[in-house]
Amino acid sequence: MKAAKDKKNYTRIDWDEVRERGVKEGVWEVEAEPEEKKERRKRKRTEVEEESEEEQSGGDYAPSGNSDEEEIASAGDEEEGEDAEASDAASAASDRPRKARRSGAGSSPTKTPRKRGRSPKTTLTAKGRLQRKPSRGSLKSPTKARRPVPIASNSKWAASLPSDPYLRALATLHVSATPDDLPCRDEEFERVLGKVEGLLEEGEGGCIYISGVPGTGKTATVHAVVRTLHARAQASEIPPFTFLEVNGLKLTDAREAYAELWRVVSGDDMDKRVSPGEALRRLVGYFERSGRRGPEAGCFVVLMDELDQLITTKQDVVYNFFNWPTLPGSRLVVIAVANTMDLPERVMAGKVRSRLGMERINFAPYTRDQLKEIVNSRLRGGTVPPEQIMHADAIQIAAMRVAGVSGDARRILDISRRAVELARQHDGSFRTVLINDVNSVMKQMQNSPAASYLRECSYMEKVMLVAVVKVIRREGVPEVKWGDVTYQHLGLYATLGDSKLPPAKPTLRELKMVLGSLMAAKVLLFEEGVLATRKAEGDRKVQLGLESGEIERVLGDWGGQTWKNLLGVN
Repeated sequence: MKAAKDKKNYTRIDWDEVRERGVKEGVWEVEAEPEEKKERRKRKRTEVEEESEEEQSGGDYAPSGNSDEEEIASAGDEEEGEDAEASDAASAASDRPRKARRSGAGSSPTKTPRKRGRSPKTTLTAKGRLQRKPSRGSLKSPTKARRPVPIASNSKWAASLPSDPYLRALATLHVSATPDDLPCRDEEFERVLGKVEGLLEEGEGGCIYISGVPGTGKTATVHAVVRTLHARAQASEIPPFTFLEVNGLKLTDAREAYAELWRVVSGDDMDKRVSPGEALRRLVGYFERSGRRGPEAGCFVVLMDELDQLITTKQDVVYNFFNWPTLPGSRLVVIAVANTMDLPERVMAGKVRSRLGMERINFAPYTRDQLKEIVNSRLRGGTVPPEQIMHADAIQIAAMRVAGVSGDARRILDISRRAVELARQHDGSFRTVLINDVNSVMKQMQNSPAASYLRECSYMEKVMLVAVVKVIRREGVPEVKWGDVTYQHLGLYATLGDSKLPPAKPTLRELKMVLGSLMAAKVLLFEEGVLATRKAEGDRKVQLGLESGEIERVLGDWGGQTWKNLLGVN
């Protein structure tokens, strides 16, 4: 609504009347204003009008209301009323000098009114609701409420376990189970927890790199840290945060990580239409303005699991995820998890390593005693002691076998669970698991179809599998170049010096025939397709079709100590 004016005088608008008329006609929707605040607004407006009349009559203009301002400023619980009164007074003061000149008032000197802070403006939203815009000098910026990503509760998982002790053991020994405690990783847990908690409390961003062979509890430790931090955030001990897990094995394209992060940052979990390119553009704008956002901006913790799967040729995805936490006020904490400790030095470019920082935590393989403690911790909590479900000697022999090969906690849990299933009687009852049960299970696992095929492979095929395993371990990524495999394969001749090998080194054509034989059995996967054919043959990628641990175990047992040394198996 515009004020009607003539050549000399302005007509003052009674905004209370406008508000009442808008509410009465249903145009505006406003909240009820307290009577005390309404009376104070009317009293202040009356004083301003009297001062304006005195000024127009020729008197000197002097900013009034200083005592009122001091009185109002002393009332901390009426801060919103102060802003509204200051706005009315400031607008009236800005009109008074012009009115005096237009009305031909005397030329007596006027005092410059004291500057007041920029008052908030009021706008009418699409729904007809009055909305106040924040001032430029405000420290707090309005932010969209972000809903933390829900995390599985261990209490619900424990409550869902069956009451039967043996059925409970089958559930707790499963590799997907998430128990309350995480044994044998107390030191690593405290390091990760202290680092992430410190960044959240300081309102800063940062990166943490966690490495270790598969099955050493890296991802489980991070999940335990997140559960602990969520509990502290709910108790108002630390600022609230939003958690996101990005698994490289679950993404068809590494750039999809941008869309996953933007859905969390924007607070719209249901928005699936944002493309990775558009999400990247929005994320760049968001984090570049992070330093100008207020203290109410959200905090984010991102777990990048299977980091080697997110490394592209340009390495732009990992660079952006490691660079954004370094920007001022980003409040983004990135936890990167990979299987090798020196992956950044061997694979990543220098600019990516510089953003990663020096906070690195390595998870060593589990020892025999640690594997025993993991199994016992899973069996505790039932109505019967762990010794009644699984004999201590049976746990001991399983821990020795697994610790001597890989130290993988998932493998001993799988062996223990199969042994409990084997101890089930025909009538449905269970008996205590003994050493013979563990030996039977391990024999069955060694006689699996994959193990039988590996033992029946030709000598050249076994050498090529060893070459692929060594290159994958050296590079730290599951897909390696065919040229690196052939170079490693030829290098094994001098190391092995076996009479079973031909006197002359094989040609590239013969190695390609060995590769074709392993590809037919799906033991090795070779990069194919239109784009792959445009590459040089040595640059095409090779990937294992079986678990590397299975190949190491079978070929290590078959070839003796020499092959165990080549494969790095104890």
